[in-house]
Parts: sequence; C-alpha cells; structure tokens
Amino acid sequence: MNHYAEGCEVPPHSRMDFRLLAKAVRKEFGIPEADAFPVVQFLEFALPQLYDDFEYQVVEESIMGENHGMTYPDQHRILIREDVYEGAIADKGRDRFTVAHEISHQLVHEGIPLTMARRDAGKLELYRNSEWQADCMAGELLMPYSEIKMMSPRGIVDAYRVSLTAAETQLKAALGRRRCA
Repeated sequence: MNHYAEGCEVPPHSRMDFRLLAKAVRKEFGIPEADAFPVVQFLEFALPQLYDDFEYQVVEESIMGENHGMTYPDQHRILIREDVYEGAIADKGRDRFTVAHEISHQLVHEGIPLTMARRDAGKLELYRNSEWQADCMAGELLMPYSEIKMMSPRGIVDAYRVSLTAAETQLKAALGRRRCA
C-alpha cells in the first residue's frame, strides 16, 4: 500500500520550505545541526513550550493497532504507540523517524482542516500531501542537508541515529536525485 495514499490535501510546501523550518527549529531550541535531533526530549519538553496545552500520550499497542503514531495538530495532541516510544528512547532509527514524523505534523499542519481532503490522496501531488510533508519535515529535522550532503548513508546512520532506509532516502533528496522523502 502507498503510505502517501493515506494523506490529506494540505497547502503546498517544498522540501526547501521544510529545510528552512527545520533549521529554524534547531536554532530556536539550540540543537546544533551536527547533533542527532533529540526526538523524545523535543516531544516531552519543547512542544509544551510552543503550545501551552500540548499533550502527548504513550498508548498500548493493543489500542493503537497498526498505527505507530497519530497527531491532532489543532488539539496539540500526539499519540505514540508504546513500542515505538520505547524504541525511540532506545535510539531505534525507524522509531525515532516515526516520532519526528508526528512532531512534524504538529509543527506544519496546525490550523489546516485535514478532514476536508481525504479525497483520493494517492492522486495528490506529493507536495500537497500531508504524509509526504511530515516525512520531508522529519527527514530535515533528523538529517540536516548542510551536514549530510557529503556523508555516506552509513555515516548518516551513525551520526543521526536513523535507519539506513531513511538515510538513503534523505541523501537522495538532499542531492536532488529524488523529490520525496
């Protein structure tokens, strides 16, 4: 199944938009681009600084089912499946990406009526798809272009604690060989 088919139509953004936003987020919170992005700490401590009413919940797998995370941007609420949360704490790359993806929905999609456009999201241009946007933003938060453009995928994995798939995808995007995350 195409992951992006689950997305909603949102206002268009480019990868460069997310690159600049990720750079601003890192700067605002004093996270050097050479450092791995602290996804769990950002979820627990930074988002409550941005949104007074922010809450996150770690939810049992039996309740979340196949959903690894869910974000309700206008409610300032993120749900993370328990095993994913624990994996992110343990620096598992895929789980760190999932948490960054949900954080990205919160940062990018607040105030956008996501329910308006469940219309065949698989046919949307990627830059208008909420899931593509969250993946792009997560990639830029986790693996800054300025740092990875001269690195190998394995070097990105080691430096930024991401999966090899995420590192390869972000590197291709950074080098302009691929349009999506």
